[in-house]
Amino acid sequence: MNAKNTMRPSIRFLLHAGVIVLVTTSSGLSQDVFPLRPSEAKARGVASAGKAEEPEFGEGAIVKYVIASGDNLNKIAVSGYGRAGYWRLLKLYNACDPEKLKIGQVIEVPELTWWLEEEGIVPLFKDAAEALMEGRTLFMEAEDMLLAAGEGTEVSSSEDVVGKIVAAQKLLTQAREAFGSEREGVEGVPTSTLLQLRTAAELMGEVAQNPGKAQKEMAEVHERLGNALTYCIIWAREGFK
Repeated sequence: MNAKNTMRPSIRFLLHAGVIVLVTTSSGLSQDVFPLRPSEAKARGVASAGKAEEPEFGEGAIVKYVIASGDNLNKIAVSGYGRAGYWRLLKLYNACDPEKLKIGQVIEVPELTWWLEEEGIVPLFKDAAEALMEGRTLFMEAEDMLLAAGEGTEVSSSEDVVGKIVAAQKLLTQAREAFGSEREGVEGVPTSTLLQLRTAAELMGEVAQNPGKAQKEMAEVHERLGNALTYCIIWAREGFK
């Protein structure tokens, strides 16, 4: 299934050179575009470009990002997914060459759970998809706690941080086992996805052992999770073979 050719809900937001704008759509066509004031953007739960916060897409929503000077898929991944490691998903969804982006080019950023549903992954592997996404969320929460501690903000104990990381690690293991299990209508096994999930879980274990000095490993976790999701979607498009 090609997600780019499926019927989509109306687009809600557009990011242009770091400026959030609201897009009103009808039958999939943009009609009105105007800037949102910072207070309005905050009220709508939308992250400004460059911040490691995910915008609240809403069910099935798509965020569009207009390329400005100096932009790349890593930066857009940070704006859309909170971390740079998910840039390969943007490359896949937009069928674009990261080295040939042009100013004014539009990059679409789909909400991940909706995208997995559209590709037919959730209907067949709901348990695996939920475990993967929940594990990702828990790990990001632990990262945010570590970042806050580094900035001098009072946070929960290190035991709480490590507890979230260990829980996230267990969820990735569950996701890996579920994706590798037999399902009706599924002939193959997503070998590449399973490998990336295993590596991500191992990296999480390294972070848990030394959470204050594992920035490289934390970034690598999201690189692996981005790879796992990308390979999983490709596997779905190939008929789960």
